[in-house]
Amino acid sequence: LMPPRALALGLDQVERWVAVNLTSLLAAGSLSIFNFARQLYVLPISLFGVSLSQATFPTLSKDALLADKTQYKETLTKSILQIFFFSLPASILILVLRVPLVRIAFGAKSFPWDATLETAKSLALLSLSIAPLAVSHTLIRAHHAIKDTKTPLYSGFLSLLSYGLLSVLFTKVYGWGITGLCLALSLSNF
Repeated sequence: LMPPRALALGLDQVERWVAVNLTSLLAAGSLSIFNFARQLYVLPISLFGVSLSQATFPTLSKDALLADKTQYKETLTKSILQIFFFSLPASILILVLRVPLVRIAFGAKSFPWDATLETAKSLALLSLSIAPLAVSHTLIRAHHAIKDTKTPLYSGFLSLLSYGLLSVLFTKVYGWGITGLCLALSLSNF
């Protein structure tokens, strides 16, 4: 079970490598703006998606051993609904309050207004995929509970492939810059 899981974890690093390389080809400061927006975007995912999926994993693993998968499905459904219950409002809050959040998080005096607006726009696009990405952590662990590490690897590879293609299309072909990169990341997370 370990090699597919190790490869799936490596895909996250490849995604970051793609983002760093593409943002280095964009306007000055694009990498910083992308990283700042990503820091705020990852917070609710870590808080709700990762923590709840880690808490659910032992129960999913126990339920996966039963012949009747009804309890497994109920546990998975409850976990997904709980994550949506917390992450959807967090996503909406971040979308609505993006400018004040950026100003508070990175300092109103030390962070220029243009950078604040660009980071807020990037954060708005990223916030659209908070809930799906938070739920994906539970789905990955649900597959691991039934000893299936290949499906998360395949879906991670498809997500990475779509991210790479969309980000090149949006940044290079359409010239949308950092906005295109954030849109590509959100779409690939769906």
